[in-house]
Amino acid sequence: MNTMTRLMATLLALSLSASVSASTYYLDRFKIDKNGIDNWFNDHFSDGNPPPSSQGTFPDGAEGSYSTQPDSLPGPEQNGRLALDPSQGASTTSSVSGDPILIQRARLRTNTDSTNLVSGLKSDDIFSVGGLFDLTPPEMNEVYGIRLTDFGAASMANDVVQLTVGWNGSGEWGVRFREADFGAGIFDLLDFGNLSQRADLGDFEQIALFLNKEDAGSNIITASYWLIDLDDSGNNQFLDLAGSGTIFDGEEWTRAEFFTVRAVPVPAALPLFASALGLLAFFGRPRRTT
Repeated sequence: MNTMTRLMATLLALSLSASVSASTYYLDRFKIDKNGIDNWFNDHFSDGNPPPSSQGTFPDGAEGSYSTQPDSLPGPEQNGRLALDPSQGASTTSSVSGDPILIQRARLRTNTDSTNLVSGLKSDDIFSVGGLFDLTPPEMNEVYGIRLTDFGAASMANDVVQLTVGWNGSGEWGVRFREADFGAGIFDLLDFGNLSQRADLGDFEQIALFLNKEDAGSNIITASYWLIDLDDSGNNQFLDLAGSGTIFDGEEWTRAEFFTVRAVPVPAALPLFASALGLLAFFGRPRRTT
């Protein structure tokens, strides 16, 4: 990479992050129940080593670690919680909108062999993926949550089903159940659990998000969540979301992940990017020779 290319890359990165303020979300636990086995995978984030390190082990012998963006999450992981700060995320583009984003994500490295229906999360399994977060209203252009995806090292995703805490287009925040079917070009908000209008929201300190495959013979994914009152477990509230997504389109496997995303406002990036273009034009002019 020459000096000019490095300069352009640096200025573009600065332009994309110029309007990013610090916001931190905390993940208490990430777990999977599978085929009647509770806590088939269970990461309590209490060993002090953020992903890709994992405390969780898989009874079927699959790898008990994560692949991450960025290459390792900065954390910290302490007091049984993993800190997620999208302002420290990897700079990339949204696979749906193509807009610039910052992302922190950790995807479990479960088996992706479609001929092996024993290991990993496969089409003939029953499973539930859960993420327990501290309940925090997100920034307007941020989300945090969990998802199922068939993104793999050698392929683009066909299907993504995700459950996040974020904002809708009406200025309300809550739990968003979404599906992306890239093959069909379908990107749907399946349901929205409004939290911004709840007068009792101050009673709850945590939220548990779940994506569920409840039938071994079906590709349907449903969603639900718990509002957790740490002072009074009898006040905990369980809520189902309407609608359903589908996965296993062209393959027999899926992978679970947790993540946070911040959309980068493009207009705020333009002045610095324009400066980069100006410098490129200046340094790119032919030099006089004598």
